[in-house]
Amino acid sequence: MTAPNSGCWRWRPNSRPRCSTAIPGAALATGVVESRIAVRELRELTNGLHPSVLSDGGLTSAFDDLATRLPVRVQVSEPGRRFPHHVEAATWFVVCEAVTNAVKHADAARITLTPGHQQPTPTPRS
Repeated sequence: MTAPNSGCWRWRPNSRPRCSTAIPGAALATGVVESRIAVRELRELTNGLHPSVLSDGGLTSAFDDLATRLPVRVQVSEPGRRFPHHVEAATWFVVCEAVTNAVKHADAARITLTPGHQQPTPTPRS
């Protein structure tokens, strides 16, 4: 940001300053809008990221690492094999969301994570 009380601000390095002669409340409102845009951009950027422990050690290692940061006891079962990268990444995101919900909303005392694979079962349709 540039000098305080100048009515100008710079959100990104090397960007041109944005200036306002409007009242401070309007400048603050503009800053809030710009902040929300920045947060949305950061979320979009991080959406596709996953921990390196997932790439290096697979689901079991990633779940063990996740368990160290949770306020509840977590039991992780060994799947016995690695899965394709895209499967592990999708599983990671789904499990993180499920674990977050269990901790936040279910008042869970214990969580069990059992990564595995089941063959799809054909379901007859009428």
